[in-house]
Amino acid sequence: MGTFRENSRTAYTEEKVTHDGIRTGSLQRIADACELMAKDRAQLEKDLAFYKQTCRSQRDRINELLSEIKGLKISKSRFKNQIEALKNKGAQP
Repeated sequence: MGTFRENSRTAYTEEKVTHDGIRTGSLQRIADACELMAKDRAQLEKDLAFYKQTCRSQRDRINELLSEIKGLKISKSRFKNQIEALKNKGAQP
């Protein structure tokens, strides 16, 4: 004979086991399963928080890069205009 938990898993034929013992072991196994589910859920919540934070930081970085690209495009067009102005100034007699 083992613990109630072990006994609740056994298929009984001729051993003297009470229904209360089997019931107690079954409840203990259910409690173990619930604890395991709670542990898994806690890990999932930690993972979710991590991925949400990562997503926010990456989104912020993307916005920074888009802003930088926009600024560079503006600078490019300014330089183009300055080059054209210098070319036109040099072409005039």
